Amino acid sequence: MVLVLAALALAHGPPPAVVGVGAAGADGPYLLPLTEGLAARDGDGWRFVCPARWGASPESPYVIQGASGAWVPGLDDLYQLDAEGRATPAGVPELAASEILDYAIDDAGAVVLRRPEAGGSEVWALDPPRRIAALSLPYDSIAVGGDEVVLAYVEAGAFGVTRVGRDDGVVRADDVIDPGPVTWTPAVRVAGGETYIVERGPGTTVLDRLDGNTLVPLLSSIMDMHGPVQTDDGVLAALDGRLTWVDGDALTPTGEGAVISCLGARDGVAWACADTALVEVRGGVFASAPLAPIPDLLPEGFVGVAPEACGDCLAEWVRIAADLGEDDPLDGLGACPGAVGDTGVGDSGSGKDRCGCATEPHGAVGWLVAAVVMARRRRAHVCSPLLT
Repeated sequence: MVLVLAALALAHGPPPAVVGVGAAGADGPYLLPLTEGLAARDGDGWRFVCPARWGASPESPYVIQGASGAWVPGLDDLYQLDAEGRATPAGVPELAASEILDYAIDDAGAVVLRRPEAGGSEVWALDPPRRIAALSLPYDSIAVGGDEVVLAYVEAGAFGVTRVGRDDGVVRADDVIDPGPVTWTPAVRVAGGETYIVERGPGTTVLDRLDGNTLVPLLSSIMDMHGPVQTDDGVLAALDGRLTWVDGDALTPTGEGAVISCLGARDGVAWACADTALVEVRGGVFASAPLAPIPDLLPEGFVGVAPEACGDCLAEWVRIAADLGEDDPLDGLGACPGAVGDTGVGDSGSGKDRCGCATEPHGAVGWLVAAVVMARRRRAHVCSPLLT
């Protein structure tokens, strides 16, 4: 019963959506984090990747793109992903999802901020995963630019920023920032050679530029922000959903009218979730054609009741269990009509409703199935195609 209740709790989540650009190459993005799972490029289309592959962390999955590939923090380990979404554990439980506080990416790779139980903070680099610094302060945010890692903290009423060497972890500067403590926990960002501080509070966001040890206010009350990110044409941010150039203290809208719900960049090229499509951004304007409509990136069950989505997801559970050398996770339940095969549950879909996947997202048997899988695999999240 406890496992079933845990499954029910973890199955709830935000509305289905693409939440960012996880990994991109010369041909554009190839891994996109969703509110649950990932979309992986598959030829000219996209394929849903079930979060069971990396331990199904209950957090919204995020992909960290390093210099040599993509990584995703899972329930019990850090996993390396290939272009098709296959996950290989790295054997670094220190970088499981529950251990990571923040991360930052640039074209040279990624850095990760971890808070150990013993206190203080650790900075890790990827490719391969390795610790590069152990610091005494409890930092809240991390950014990277050039050969420096920049960290921000709020401690004992003081707001500070520390800079350490990216390769050696040696502290280069440790400044207490004027005008003093910020209202909310700060997030530090580096783009275009400038350091920005983003404060997110209930229903509002504040953007400042850091000049030495002084905050220069840029925006004091916006609802939402994505970026800033570095592109070949300059620094871009999405401010209240509108693409905007960020040049020092100057904020200039690009003129694009679509509402932006995610923004990412790699090797000088930016991509944005604009209205209902993922688009490439060059020169502050959208490329000629969308890379993919957002609905096409989501499994069918995310946007409508579809037994096929349930079948695919349950089949994923079974395939992973088989890969691990475990028994069929549905064996012995006897309450779900239809055999589980490589492509779905049953032949006609008639039993899928009773499995709690199609028209009844909280069916007890459906969650019992997931609970049994979790108990056998110690992976605590339901791969549900329906989010409520």
